[in-house]
Amino acid sequence: MKQDVSNPPVAVLGPRLAADVVTMAREGARIRLDYSPASLTLVDRVIEAIRSERPPLQAVALTLRGFGAYTGEVLVREAGAAWVEFDAEERGTFGQPFGGQTGPGR
Repeated sequence: MKQDVSNPPVAVLGPRLAADVVTMAREGARIRLDYSPASLTLVDRVIEAIRSERPPLQAVALTLRGFGAYTGEVLVREAGAAWVEFDAEERGTFGQPFGGQTGPGR
């Protein structure tokens, strides 16, 4: 069976976005993210610094989505979460097609 690489499954897309933000943080800001729960403190500081600068949302949307994916990947690795594709209602609520789930309905 041939896999559609232009539309990867969420189990691939989430980790890929997380890896991209790890690279961006390391190369752009010299911040080392190691997928540990403690590293989420660094993510929080970076997001707070972005927020304090008050940039236009369009300028930071992809970066923030990447940090969200990174946080999701930490939960997958450390808390037994799983990447899931959102249904139509969840897409409307969260504004994206996928996210992490730690348990039924969470």
